[in-house]
Amino acid sequence: MKIEQAPEDYIKEYYEQDHEDIMGKYSKESAFVLSYLNYVSGKSVLNLGCGPQFYDHIKYFSELPSEYIGLDINQSTFSFIENSNNPELLMAKENAEENNVKTTLICGDALEFRKEFDNRFDSILGVGFFGTFKKEDLKILLKNTHLYLKTGGKLINIGWFDNYLPEEERKNKLKYQFDRKTKVGTDETIKIFEKAGFKLVKKNIFDVSDKEDYGWGKIMACVFEIKK
Repeated sequence: MKIEQAPEDYIKEYYEQDHEDIMGKYSKESAFVLSYLNYVSGKSVLNLGCGPQFYDHIKYFSELPSEYIGLDINQSTFSFIENSNNPELLMAKENAEENNVKTTLICGDALEFRKEFDNRFDSILGVGFFGTFKKEDLKILLKNTHLYLKTGGKLINIGWFDNYLPEEERKNKLKYQFDRKTKVGTDETIKIFEKAGFKLVKKNIFDVSDKEDYGWGKIMACVFEIKK
């Protein structure tokens, strides 16, 4: 699947804004999101649609993995990660190295099944990722994800719902496939995951107080396991 690549400057701004949100007026929303990364555990972890926060996410895991792989379709993400002198990113990369976390970044399409991922991962996470696919493609993606997880493995899905973004920002997110024009709702999303063979073990929805300022009305975080 071909998409228009987001410019590296766009990725840079996206990354810096994320860190401003964590420390600033959206700290409650960010804390909710990051708290669910604590459900990531095990020695082998896959971050789908990892984005520029690939390294930053590690410090929130409940267990440091020995193998950590990021898959993203946007090459600009990896150019930014490799070339940026952002101090937060440099610290996050140093943390991974000091803790002997073997990291691998792969530019590719998540809809394409990867045989080398079969039964490989203890945890898989997608932050703002699964909601960027239409329903038919989401089913394909979840079929792949199910095969990638080991028995007893966890899938962590965090998504944003109820769009209040300014028009220009919304256009850019759609253009670079950071979002979808018509999104599957919260309840239907869970049903699709369950039909794909996942068991919901935890779900929480954060209702944003200042929706228009934040740009979204709700954040949903879910933890799934493979049905036995």
